[in-house]
Amino acid sequence: MEILSAQRSKLFSALLLPLLMAAGCEFVNPAVSFTCTEAVLTADSATLTVSNAGEGSESGFIRVYDGRNTLLYETPYGGSVGTSFSDVNETYTYTTPPAANPLRLVLSSPAGGSLATDTVWYTATGTCPGLTTASVAAVPTLSEWSLLALLGLIPALAAIRRTRRRQA
Repeated sequence: MEILSAQRSKLFSALLLPLLMAAGCEFVNPAVSFTCTEAVLTADSATLTVSNAGEGSESGFIRVYDGRNTLLYETPYGGSVGTSFSDVNETYTYTTPPAANPLRLVLSSPAGGSLATDTVWYTATGTCPGLTTASVAAVPTLSEWSLLALLGLIPALAAIRRTRRRQA
């Protein structure tokens, strides 16, 4: 029975523990409030958990964007993996005024170390009263592109067929 328990423990350590540790900067009870001039991030605590900057440290960025994807604020963050911060209460005053809703705060880490790609750990959205909501241009889906390609291919095939009939 003890051997089976040790095997389960090794399995947990080998397979599941890395998945739990790859959760990025972990917040406990995070909340973000937005105004037209700043975003305020609060949390009971935050812990750095991913080694993406080498030597057991995590680095990343906190960015705020408006509805037109204009960067309103950016600041780097970082520290040793395992570092915890309690009673988080950070104010990010925009360096560029927002032009459209929604406002978005994004906490992300660049690729490196244990991260194969850039990773977004946390996103919050809000609004600035009085601003319009940015319209999003419709982007064709893959199936719509396929239909467009097919519509272009049909006349081309008909033209090739006519050319072959004339030559025969």
